[in-house]
Amino acid sequence: MLIKKHLKILGILLVVILITACGKTEDKNPKPTNEEAKLEAAMKSIASKFYDEKIRAKVIGMDNQIIYLKDIEENGYDISKIIDPKDGTTCDKEKSYAVVKAENPSEIDYDKIKYTVENHLVCANYSSP
Repeated sequence: MLIKKHLKILGILLVVILITACGKTEDKNPKPTNEEAKLEAAMKSIASKFYDEKIRAKVIGMDNQIIYLKDIEENGYDISKIIDPKDGTTCDKEKSYAVVKAENPSEIDYDKIKYTVENHLVCANYSSP
């Protein structure tokens, strides 16, 4: 009788623990901080400007054009806003890049090519999601 009572209590405790523990999940895609969002926006902006001014008219029917941060800087663009949001150091110029993805890659008229920019930033304390 005493064993059955202990087993019931143990069973109830186990169910309570499982219910409370299962409700907590780790966010695999945490919302970026304000500084991280500014960094991502700055990289997209500068990569778009670089693509529009240096690449767009020279490439026809492209898709997935990769633009490294070092290439942007070497072409005279200001990358001072592409810094680690936690310590203020410049993101890795060799590993950080943006991918320009054409929405209509078969378009021949480069003025009509619509695109999106996807960042791949690597900084000391931050990496693009």
